[in-house]
Amino acid sequence: MSRFTMKSAVPIRQIVVGLVSVTLLLTALISCGFMLPQKSSTTTKGATLLLSIAGNTSKTLLPAIDMNIASYDVSGTGPSGQTFSQSTTQTSDEITGLVAGVWNVTVAALNASGQNIGMGSSSVTLSSTDPVSLAITVTPIQGNGTVSLTTTWPASEVQVPSLSASLLPAAGTAIPVSYTMSSGTATATNSTVPSGYYTLSQTLLDNGVLVAGAVEVVRVVAGQTTSGTFDFSNLNMVDPTIGVDITPAMNDPLTVTISGASASLTVGGTMTVSAGVTGYTGNVTYVFYLNGQAKANGTTASPSWTFGSDLAAGNYRLDVTAFSADGLRAGSATSTFTVVSPVPLSASGSAQYPIGVWMQDPLRTRNGQINAVNYKNIGINTFFGLWQWPDESSKYPGYDLPAAQALQANGMKVYAGDNQAAVDWNNANPQFASTFIGYLLGDEPDMNKVSGDATLAAASMPDAWQAAGDALRAADPTRAIYANFGKGFALDPWGGYHVNPGPTEADDFAKYVEPTSVISSDYYAVTDPYEALNQHGIWGYGRAVTNTLKYAGTRPVYGFVEASAPFTQGQVANNLAGTMPPSMIMPAVWEMVVHGASGIIYFCHDFSNGGQVEDGCLADAGMPDAMSAADASVQAYADVLMSASIAGTTATSDGSVPVVTLTKQWGGATYVFAMADGNSSYPSGQAVNSTITVAGAGSGTVTVLTDGRTLTMTNGQFTDHFNAYELHIYRF
Repeated sequence: MSRFTMKSAVPIRQIVVGLVSVTLLLTALISCGFMLPQKSSTTTKGATLLLSIAGNTSKTLLPAIDMNIASYDVSGTGPSGQTFSQSTTQTSDEITGLVAGVWNVTVAALNASGQNIGMGSSSVTLSSTDPVSLAITVTPIQGNGTVSLTTTWPASEVQVPSLSASLLPAAGTAIPVSYTMSSGTATATNSTVPSGYYTLSQTLLDNGVLVAGAVEVVRVVAGQTTSGTFDFSNLNMVDPTIGVDITPAMNDPLTVTISGASASLTVGGTMTVSAGVTGYTGNVTYVFYLNGQAKANGTTASPSWTFGSDLAAGNYRLDVTAFSADGLRAGSATSTFTVVSPVPLSASGSAQYPIGVWMQDPLRTRNGQINAVNYKNIGINTFFGLWQWPDESSKYPGYDLPAAQALQANGMKVYAGDNQAAVDWNNANPQFASTFIGYLLGDEPDMNKVSGDATLAAASMPDAWQAAGDALRAADPTRAIYANFGKGFALDPWGGYHVNPGPTEADDFAKYVEPTSVISSDYYAVTDPYEALNQHGIWGYGRAVTNTLKYAGTRPVYGFVEASAPFTQGQVANNLAGTMPPSMIMPAVWEMVVHGASGIIYFCHDFSNGGQVEDGCLADAGMPDAMSAADASVQAYADVLMSASIAGTTATSDGSVPVVTLTKQWGGATYVFAMADGNSSYPSGQAVNSTITVAGAGSGTVTVLTDGRTLTMTNGQFTDHFNAYELHIYRF
């Protein structure tokens, strides 16, 4: 398929709960009369009850109900069935004409709509003219409330999802939460949850592996609904992590703080965090959680926890919950951080590893800025192809110069143009000599020669292709010539390749490569809808590099990976996804690097749903961040990766997949990049143990840069464990 076509997480939650607490102080005076209760002046004969209502000092909003107290209904029953009923909006009132004896008094708090939002009751004996005080506390109506939860995640990234959760009260047994699962969404509703505070903990697993987790303090009120939505947008498929944010939508939970947390931590490092509450002086119990797992607790005023030395690179969420000793107040806070691999200690940062994007318009705008800037911001430094460059008929008169200026201003290198017109443009614009470093001879001739398009097929025949490349090189011998090949190279031997009568496949490929300076091949090993299912997986990107290296000679070979939806079919039975999941970008990029790629090219065009968006990768949720993270992780080792490779390193495997290695020497140290691979029998990879042997390395200590460990090497050998498609970078 030709690509000369134009193309384009913190979990979110809200919890609404409420509670009202009002204190009523009633003072009773008695006189000697036995008149029926009635509202009258203070001169009426009989007992008099003076009512004093303290101000409402602790209230907040309840879900879907006004919790502001507008009035109080005060009622009582006394001897011989005597009763009184009184409404008031004031802080004091009086009730006269009461008979002596025992009176049971009830106070109901009402909002402006007349809804009962709190109750309290007590008894008093009126037996003399001496004042009698009666204290009544109005509290929320007891009973069951409803908890309604919705949790979402990217369905394409979680193959076998399972979600577990529970509501843990301050004292007592946890209440399990049962979810109804669907694609990328789970919902749960429980209408029999007793009112009070709870710790809601959730964990999302993929085939039994933790990929996300979160903890939230919620409050339940009788007869009302507490709703929450959790969006697990950012998943760690290898090192499960999740970053979230909590903002309780209530007035009176505990305000919890976390101090000492940093935004990033180097592998092997530690941080000490402390928890506290503001505006509360009572005893508090704290619990620290990491990715939804309880790790430490404390009851001091400001408990602390030191951690981090055993954390692998990835994204993490730290939660702290706090409950008052009586369980009536609670709160939570969170902090997210990233554990990063250290940059090589002696890296100078002078080298720039080539990371490119295929066939883009640098002047196209997205998010208010041109794509030359957008791509630079995620680590792209090379444009491979400019549509019909320098034929402005495909754009508009005067396009070429501002496009070149935008590329130059953002430090981009460019391979573009395949004919004499491109040579003439470069000769006429020498100010861009350091920007336009090469030509793009063409795309997928090994597939186009049987495409059915007679013109395209003729130009893609090995002899015609070679002649065109030789002519371009003769016209401008100062610039490189880049070409991309397809499945003929990437899947060699590929059953779809048709050789001409006489020459062999190797003969054809030698002619394709001969005019070039830099080459690549593409096989979209996640999204391709045509090859068999067992030909898909991260391992396919490394295979494409290895197969292309067989024909490259001394030429650099770049790896090609889709960062979008390159086919209109979407998800079908024999591919892994219709759109590349962001979580697969990092392992796919390193798979190509460890297999020997000298650069990386992203294909960003989106052809899903029959459309075409040139810069689709910039519009896909999570993809720009995934590309940026992968680019930065490779660029951190640019000086090392661009040094000469060292032969002689071998790796064993106790499983059914190999461990592939790349060895470099730079800055007085030896680096071994090692990765557990996959194959057609294990396309999802496999966890294995491996013994790595480095020729001539001797004995000593090996530092594992990706997670801060150290290993012992004896006579050039050391042993390590790899999870599926896990990368380890060793230095000694």
